[in-house]
Amino acid sequence: MPDHSQNKHHAKALAKLKRQKHLARGILLLESLSECLWRPFFWTLFFFGLWLFQIPALLGQIPAILVTLSFCIGIAYLLIKDLPRFSWPGDHAVTRRLEIDSGVKHRPLSSMSDQLANPDKEDTQELWASNKDKLFGFLNLIKLKAPRAMMAQKDPYALRYLAGALFVLGLIVAGPLWQARIWNGLSPVDIELNRKLTSGIMLQITPPAYTQNPQMVLRQSSEKVLNIPQGSTLKATVSDRIGTPVLRVDERDYPMQKEADHTYTLEMDIPAGSALSIRQMLFPRAAWRYQFIPDQPPSIAAKGEPEILPDGALRFGFTLKDDYSVKDLQMHMRLDPELGEAPMGEPISETRTVFSPAQTDFEIAPLYDLTGHPWAGLPVVFEFTALDHLGQKATTNPIRLTLPERSFAHPVAQKIIDIRKKLIAAPNDSYRDMAIALEDIMAVPGAYQNDIYVFLNLRSASSRLFYNDPSLETSRAVVNQLWNVALRIEDGNLSFAARNLRDAQQALQKALQNPDTSEQEIAQLMNTLREAMAEYFTELQKEAQKRMSDGGPMPMIPPEMLRHLITPEGLGDFLSRMESQMLSGDRHAAQQMLSELQRMMDTLDPSVTAPMPADMQMMAEGVSKLQEIIEAQQALLEKTAHQAKLAQEFELLKDKMPDGFMLPEINTTPSVEQQDAIRHELEDLIMEAVQKLQDVPDGMALGDQEMEQSAQALGENAPDISSPHQEKAIEHLKSAQEKLSEQFTARMENMTGMMFGSGTRYDPLGRPYRDPGSGDGGDGSQVKVPSDAEQKRAREILDLLRRRSGERDRPMLEREYYRRLLKQF
Repeated sequence: MPDHSQNKHHAKALAKLKRQKHLARGILLLESLSECLWRPFFWTLFFFGLWLFQIPALLGQIPAILVTLSFCIGIAYLLIKDLPRFSWPGDHAVTRRLEIDSGVKHRPLSSMSDQLANPDKEDTQELWASNKDKLFGFLNLIKLKAPRAMMAQKDPYALRYLAGALFVLGLIVAGPLWQARIWNGLSPVDIELNRKLTSGIMLQITPPAYTQNPQMVLRQSSEKVLNIPQGSTLKATVSDRIGTPVLRVDERDYPMQKEADHTYTLEMDIPAGSALSIRQMLFPRAAWRYQFIPDQPPSIAAKGEPEILPDGALRFGFTLKDDYSVKDLQMHMRLDPELGEAPMGEPISETRTVFSPAQTDFEIAPLYDLTGHPWAGLPVVFEFTALDHLGQKATTNPIRLTLPERSFAHPVAQKIIDIRKKLIAAPNDSYRDMAIALEDIMAVPGAYQNDIYVFLNLRSASSRLFYNDPSLETSRAVVNQLWNVALRIEDGNLSFAARNLRDAQQALQKALQNPDTSEQEIAQLMNTLREAMAEYFTELQKEAQKRMSDGGPMPMIPPEMLRHLITPEGLGDFLSRMESQMLSGDRHAAQQMLSELQRMMDTLDPSVTAPMPADMQMMAEGVSKLQEIIEAQQALLEKTAHQAKLAQEFELLKDKMPDGFMLPEINTTPSVEQQDAIRHELEDLIMEAVQKLQDVPDGMALGDQEMEQSAQALGENAPDISSPHQEKAIEHLKSAQEKLSEQFTARMENMTGMMFGSGTRYDPLGRPYRDPGSGDGGDGSQVKVPSDAEQKRAREILDLLRRRSGERDRPMLEREYYRRLLKQF
């Protein structure tokens, strides 16, 4: 009878053995896979680590491709070499592994599956059962050890640890971008993907505004050498959780500051160097090469001798140059030390904004009216200094001259100036005689046109001299007062208007250079400038008309031409744009516009009576003469067209007329002389233009050719053939006239620095003319430019953007968006 308890014990032992066999099979499978895959596995980890650190990307596109090819070739070789070693663990191998791990002899587990060869013999069965019991007894000794360590034997240099450490550290550095970096390493030829890939790094390099270079935004390494001007600022942002990033410039490290959300930032001026890199935990994450472009100092050279204008103002000529722009021109005037004792008066300095073009010899001719200075008539020394945006200087050699005095033609003004000179020469002497002299002048108001301003100032000055003891302070006040009175008598309000305008410009210039100036102050100064500009141009027109009526010297730009070059609408639009630039925060552009305004005012000064340059005179005369030629050719064309029409009608009537009736003949031969005369006038104009102009309009020569063919047709009595040539000649002449006018306008822009004209075009004599391509069927007195509406719409949009960019109640992000839009235009 079988022993049930023994059978139950055997069943448990067999179940345990079965589980141990499954585990042994798994261990054998793991060891077999490890043996054939460990080299491909660690090979992959090593390259993944390289890609996570972006080391191949730092070396450039070609090295990155070579690294990827090396990985692919190596992984293929190792798989082909090692995969054939893999074998599935069979029952015999599993049983043998258990026996070896258990340390039992005679392979008892292998005997468990044996069968009795002769089961019929009873003694054999008993012996077999006894052997079985012993085998089941061995099952309690069966155990399974851990997988065998074979890496030390196969990798004696432990390179697997290097690959593993590189991979783990790469995961830490890459953070959430680890998948993108690995994919980027596997596909280095995907250029667009590489460009779109973000590495959690952003460098914003902002050059100084005066360089007019765009901002550079860097997100990954690049082989391109960056050109970074001196004074550029850098803002670095790194998003990561592990380790503090460091910005390295050559061999100098700049730690970054931790912000919220695991973000590190650093803002600094970029120093001189050649290499930028972001490093984290001693590993490079991105690197760039750059060329540091130092800001060179400006240069200034005097151009000729100073020019003394008829009213005593001084015009200096200089040539300025800077790698970016000369920002300011400073004038310093002091008394010549050889004079000895210094009379009443102080040295003066004046700064003017220039904004010259980059890398260009920029000629400037600033005008200084110092005739009211107490040192007028004495030897002085001028020094001029050019400053760039970094404050680097270049100074001229001292310019020694006698400070000009203004000549007064009005007898009353002459007397006042004589009294003023005596007061300057002896400021601490008795005032009595000078006060009496002023009273005598005041007593005859008819001598100064009964001007109440003159009367009150003379009364005030004489009272100061009567009731004050001699002192330097009183003398200075009266000297300034007498100068203003003399100017008022001599040329009315023009000098005051010019001085008020100059003061308004200087006040606005100082406000723009002060970062603490509020928007309200800027708006107030702009209103003052508008009022001063309006007053100045009003007085300028009056002065020009007065000179015309008196036969005096005319300014360089005649009043008629000035009225069309500078219109109230254009001037108002210019000032509005300048104010919008200020309120939007772009003070650099506003300062540049103010500099242009100053150069224009110097050109429009009524004391500038120099003749117009020869080429500009030729342009003006050319437009006028071309108009006369066009009108003469137009009259001939009408005559020729009428003759052609009659000839055509006579040809139709010829067959209908009775025999012997003769129709009159059309004779165009007399018109040949008229056509030749017009052509000779054009040829003379062409010869003069060739001598004086660098660019002669092609339309003049083309018109001459058409006139020649027209004359030939007229000589052959063919008006129908002559008319088309005359029409083409008129078209070419109008084209040449328009080009001459454009050249004149461009030259005027160079002289005045800007243009304030309206959309209407005028010839240099101030006469509006018709645009040949406009299709205007009117009287030809105005030009209707089709693009005016578009220009107006664009101007309105720009004004809206400028206004919104300066509104403080709008969010900062919105205002920055408007400013970025403005920079594009």
